[in-house]
Amino acid sequence: MAQGVAGFIPGLALTMTGYVANQQQSASTISGISAVYFLIPAIASAISCIVFYFGYDLTDEKHDAIVKELERRDSMKAKEASQLANTSETEVASFPSEAAVDSSVINH
Repeated sequence: MAQGVAGFIPGLALTMTGYVANQQQSASTISGISAVYFLIPAIASAISCIVFYFGYDLTDEKHDAIVKELERRDSMKAKEASQLANTSETEVASFPSEAAVDSSVINH
C-alpha cells in the first residue's frame, strides 16, 4: 500500500506540472517540479515547526521529571534483573550435582 502511494504522489505531481516523458520540458514545468520538490516540503516543515512550538509544552521542569522517572524505572529494572540472577544462582546451587546423583544411584 505504501509503495503504491509513494509512486502515486510523485506521478500526480509530475502530471499537475505538465511533465511529458521523453520531451524537452518547458520552463513552467521545471518551475512546477521545483515547487513540488522544494516549496511544498518547506511549507510542511514550517507548519510542523509552528505546531510543535505552540502545541508541545516541554518545560525544564517537565523534562527533569521525565528524566527522573526514566532513571527510577531503570533502577527498578536493574534491581529486578539482579534479584532474578540471584534467584537463578540459588536454585542452581540447590540442585545436586551430576556426580552426587550418580553416586547415590550407584550406592542404592
